[in-house]
Amino acid sequence: MSPAAGAIGSPQERSLLLATTLDLSVQNGPSLHFLNLARGLARLGHPITVLSPQPIQVIDGTLSESLVMRHVAAPRRIGLPNALSAVTLTMEILRSRRRGAALYLRSSPSTFLPAVACRMARRLPLVVECNGWLADEVEVQGYSRMVASLVRTLQRAEARLAGRIRAVTAGLKATLVAEGVAGPKITVIGNGTDTLRFRPLDQAACRRELGIGGDLPVLAFVGNLWPAVDLGVVVEAMAILGRRGQPIRLLIAGDGILREALERHTQALLGESAVRFFGHLSQERTNVLLGAADVAIAPFHRRRNERIGLSPLKIRDYAAAGRPCVATDLGGIDELREEPWMFLARAEDAESYAAAIEAALRADRASVGVAARAYAVEHFDWHVIARRVSAFIA
Repeated sequence: MSPAAGAIGSPQERSLLLATTLDLSVQNGPSLHFLNLARGLARLGHPITVLSPQPIQVIDGTLSESLVMRHVAAPRRIGLPNALSAVTLTMEILRSRRRGAALYLRSSPSTFLPAVACRMARRLPLVVECNGWLADEVEVQGYSRMVASLVRTLQRAEARLAGRIRAVTAGLKATLVAEGVAGPKITVIGNGTDTLRFRPLDQAACRRELGIGGDLPVLAFVGNLWPAVDLGVVVEAMAILGRRGQPIRLLIAGDGILREALERHTQALLGESAVRFFGHLSQERTNVLLGAADVAIAPFHRRRNERIGLSPLKIRDYAAAGRPCVATDLGGIDELREEPWMFLARAEDAESYAAAIEAALRADRASVGVAARAYAVEHFDWHVIARRVSAFIA
């Protein structure tokens, strides 16, 4: 067995080097996922060193004594693409030749170089985390097929270099295997949530804090407004329900490249007052927004998502906040179809979404909220996810 594929060592030796090209001060899903996993592993007793580009602002949240942040030069500070931080990450990895350590690398289009460096270092077993099939992601964002093909080649080569791989969905594991990656070294471990920050709150108090009056049902969405997300179908479902005499309000926490188009779409179908855009919010304020809602929504397009499935952070946050969820019936999410707080709708089908929203609004709010919260604590808490990752690495 090669050093990169070997075991880390005894529990007392499980120091971990977690590396990413993300700016961890940016409050988005990937950064929050990475930081929360690092904190969870540190709480389990792993000595953790996080390697990441120099952040543009202070990183949110407390760090334990066993978690050390080490920042490398951020190319964007001199006008270069941040992906070039992979070069400075590689230099740090080559210096990290501690016996008993392992490198946990969050895969991105630029992390092939650090993966190669890890194999060159030879004392660092390499664990790669795959949160998506990157070729699909760059194509959805409008890049050419040539770029997508290059990204596919790099991710496939990186996965083959890894001793172990964490995939967040079974569909992603199947995709990696189809690309020639050995199945036995891949384990499926989904994403998590911070159940201390996301928790049930008093709805009336949350609505007062946000200035939401009236007694209309309220939907909430949290996340990036990008092409993988289909809020347009939710707006169309709201229009259908409005024509049936059931007007609804929608609160959106998040931003992204599709915001302007979505604002135009909502105004054309629903008018100005039905949807309120809050932009990026802190996790605390996001929890208040969820507390004000009756139902939270997680709509996705088939493209990019149907093949590999989904393990959305937002659904985990919704459950932790004790909110019923209307989500797209796709792989990864469909595993929750038997849960009383999950209501599934067909992708890109406004009538199906309207029916799912109606069903969620009819459900007993108290019992559904208790069930969602209990499921999140038992299955989604970052402490639970960190334990699974720790056991997988060890």
